[in-house]
Amino acid sequence: MAAKLANFDNGLRLIVRPDRRVPLISLHVCCLVGARDDRSGRSGTAHLAEHLAFDGPPSEDRRTYPRRLSRVGGQARASTFQERTTFSATVPRDQLDLALAIEAERLSPRIATFTDEALEVQRQVLLQERLQRVDNRPYGTDFERLQRLLYPEGHPYRRLPSGTPDELGVITRADVESHFVHGYTAGNAVVCVVGDIVDEQIEAWAEQLSGHQLMRQPAPAPLGPLASARHDVHHDDVPAPRVYLAFRGPGHADPDWHAASLFMHGLAVGRHSLLWRRLVSEAGLARDLRAQTIPMRQASTMVLVATAASSVTGQRLADALVAALETALDHGFAASTVERARNKALTDHYWAWQRPARQAEILATRVAFGRPLDDDEQEGYAAVTTAELRIFADRYCRAENRQLMTVLPRDAGVPRADVVSRERAS
Repeated sequence: MAAKLANFDNGLRLIVRPDRRVPLISLHVCCLVGARDDRSGRSGTAHLAEHLAFDGPPSEDRRTYPRRLSRVGGQARASTFQERTTFSATVPRDQLDLALAIEAERLSPRIATFTDEALEVQRQVLLQERLQRVDNRPYGTDFERLQRLLYPEGHPYRRLPSGTPDELGVITRADVESHFVHGYTAGNAVVCVVGDIVDEQIEAWAEQLSGHQLMRQPAPAPLGPLASARHDVHHDDVPAPRVYLAFRGPGHADPDWHAASLFMHGLAVGRHSLLWRRLVSEAGLARDLRAQTIPMRQASTMVLVATAASSVTGQRLADALVAALETALDHGFAASTVERARNKALTDHYWAWQRPARQAEILATRVAFGRPLDDDEQEGYAAVTTAELRIFADRYCRAENRQLMTVLPRDAGVPRADVVSRERAS
């Protein structure tokens, strides 16, 4: 059944998509606030706020939001991104009122009534998460370096949700309260409900949020492709050389978005992609190769990642990756490559779409980032021609529009901070 979008006087945007296949309901709340909204010197504030909001304010029975949902057979999760914070719940059909009550409270001033003890507990949780996922993990800090290469000094996309240990340590209660006031409001949220639902029940819930403040943030202007290039080489505690070739692509609502996604799928998604065949299957220079695309509103971080095979140097792999990309840019994609990439992109999309929770997330993100609700992925990918792929690639992926970063195992006598930057002429 088709999804419907309703706009309420309080600014809330509500998407409802009935799905009667199973007696479950998935609820997804997308607040347009994230790491980009952290104050300078306070990175990690959005992530800390998300942890506190996930558990919820103190209650008489001392049950957190996840425990309350778990007791009735539900599931909950939350995430912080560059410019959105999301909360998802899947519950049995007859427990929708509980899920709605939780989300209503999360979008109300009551969410800011956390205790000082809870703040300190969650601060320590984030510090441990960072150690496990970033600082003590091979290649764990590489994405932070890439963001600094792709986005100009002072741009909020340089800040990551994880924050830094020093800045996490100085976040105050007032910082988190301010984040809640400005970000966790009905007017700054998109809510999507998918499942065996009654529309009138959801709309009545949305209406009762009308007392909350409308503070929707304006959409930022597109950044466009990079206009400079650099090759960074650094040493770290990693098992093998790894090469990153990164571009600053179009935002998620940009007309070039489907071309960007199709281009990355053709290059490096799956074992039949161009670069996998050339660098892994044929030349044996890389042990693995993948493409990663992170869509945002102003831009997308688009990265090709290759890890060197045994005895292959970082320089040799970097040269081969650049040469293979240049060949693809000069000659374009064959029709068979475009068709395989299109099929792979749609397979990935529909695989996610089968699950109500992912449906809700896809629809909420689409609207939050400025795309029409009824955007059809199949039509979007089908409309991209081989000529349009060439135009996209020439604009975003040429030598003057990309950043190359090589990570090498640290040899004896090479300090951790040893970084070599090589400017390349445009």
